Amino acid sequence: MIAQQNRVAQLMAPEEVEMRDVKTHLGRTRVFWIRRHLSEEKPPLVLLHGWAAGAGCFFRNASGMAPDRSILMIDLPGFAESGRPKFSDEPERDWVGALKQVFDAEIKNDFWLAGHSFGCYLAARMCLEEETRITGLILLDAWGFKEMGEPFEERIASRVFH
Repeated sequence: MIAQQNRVAQLMAPEEVEMRDVKTHLGRTRVFWIRRHLSEEKPPLVLLHGWAAGAGCFFRNASGMAPDRSILMIDLPGFAESGRPKFSDEPERDWVGALKQVFDAEIKNDFWLAGHSFGCYLAARMCLEEETRITGLILLDAWGFKEMGEPFEERIASRVFH
């Protein structure tokens, strides 16, 4: 893990990065914090990567994204440096459950959630959960949803922007 941490530190320089492993029902989920000390002052920004990627896709740009707050980048289970779990017949539900466990372990208060591509899909799914601490949602090149009963925008707005 020290060699991986050194590699990440080189990519994130001059930002200091804290690399941690969080145990979830899907196994080990790797997370990366920058400016974690600011998480008590302002809601942190959480970044979810897209399909066939990892949190590393944000490394070069993370420090400029939100210079006034902490940023948590998550390697989704099954991707990059996280473990390779055995998923159930509903993998989306598995990912949402694992993300809830990461949020509970790593974030004390409300937070902003941003996703890219497949990460958008999971971020939006997180916002549809009954209990959420998500302050705002940022979708970057979003994946789509299948058709739903009520308009998607109304479901998101009723859960997040109350």
